[in-house]
Amino acid sequence: MVGAYIAQQQYNETAMQMPGTPLLYLILANTAGIEQGALQVANDIASLGASSNLQQFGLLAHSPTPLLGVLGLAPSSLVQVVLPVLCRAGVPLITPTATGL
Repeated sequence: MVGAYIAQQQYNETAMQMPGTPLLYLILANTAGIEQGALQVANDIASLGASSNLQQFGLLAHSPTPLLGVLGLAPSSLVQVVLPVLCRAGVPLITPTATGL
């Protein structure tokens, strides 16, 4: 996570100097390893993706079409729970464990 944070900071330093360049946000969420937690996180992400005003979430996004994606989420049982929510929201998911899907 430290590496991802450093990459985000380096990218955003450059992006802030170029008007119109979208900023990169790394948002960490804890599912607590349970279905209820995973569904809450997935629903929060879906709400974020559906919002036309990302500033209400404390984000300085200034792109009319911000890219939103999810990286992580394991084990496969949690992926199965959240996948329908993310699919309906049009949010791509990259996961290290998605066996049987």
